[in-house]
Amino acid sequence: MKKAALEINPIFGALTRPAMTAGVPFEYHGLNLMVSVALFILLSNLLYGLIFIPIHVFGWMVCRYDTQFFSVVSKSFFMPNIPNKSIWGVRAYEPY
Repeated sequence: MKKAALEINPIFGALTRPAMTAGVPFEYHGLNLMVSVALFILLSNLLYGLIFIPIHVFGWMVCRYDTQFFSVVSKSFFMPNIPNKSIWGVRAYEPY
């Protein structure tokens, strides 16, 4: 009898990535769209609506290296400060 070959199932990168559109997360894309449309409406000039492109390119370049960058940054604003951050240098829940 032959031994059955070990089947390896790799974790696909697509399963660990956030929902993205055009290379950036949906949240970033929506925020960028809102800022661009607000500037367009506020200043009544079509050229201010084109601010969407450089902001999107910035987000795309950041997400090329770390797709979770914007979620990590947004979580860091909402987490409370921990008293022992000065000891560890990060937000650690270790008591000492």
